[in-house]
Amino acid sequence: MGLNNHMGSAMTSNLFGMEKVMQSLSRYNLYFLDSMTIGNSQALRASTGTGVKVIKRKVFLDDTQNETDIRYQFNRAIQLARRNGSAIAIGHPHPSTVRVLQQMIYNLPPDITLVRPSSLLNEPQVDTSTPNTVPPKNTQPPRNPFRGVKLCKAKKPPEPVYATRFFTVIGESISQSTLVKYYQHQWQVWDKKN
Repeated sequence: MGLNNHMGSAMTSNLFGMEKVMQSLSRYNLYFLDSMTIGNSQALRASTGTGVKVIKRKVFLDDTQNETDIRYQFNRAIQLARRNGSAIAIGHPHPSTVRVLQQMIYNLPPDITLVRPSSLLNEPQVDTSTPNTVPPKNTQPPRNPFRGVKLCKAKKPPEPVYATRFFTVIGESISQSTLVKYYQHQWQVWDKKN
């Protein structure tokens, strides 16, 4: 499990909230993969006494969606794995990230092996957090990217969008998604075997 969106990242710095998360995970024999997208993550501290193992990412692949940058980050993960024995890299399912992974995963150096994160659960983890028992106060409101943007008035009133059209568009979008195509392919392979 990785917390990776803004709200999830903010949550990882809240010790009380993370203790609740760890207590829940301990009931289901799950581990916690910390994306480390926010400073002072309390995940490791919160897991103390619960039996939940926490592992941390070492490299974030796609702070930008530039393929050269992503390739550089992937190579950083390889260097860290050589130096430390292992390295966890995470990223988003951006097309550029997927392309780089497709190129690089199948051309890994012979001394590098791709493994599941769960196989790294026994790697030593260092707690770099400082105690934080109260939720962090957001002293500055988030920047509004739309401030100063003028409202464009339509020349003609917009036509109503009927529910049938809405569901047609959503259905077309879902049917074209990479995930759905992947499962269709897997289903066809499974169907042929049986």
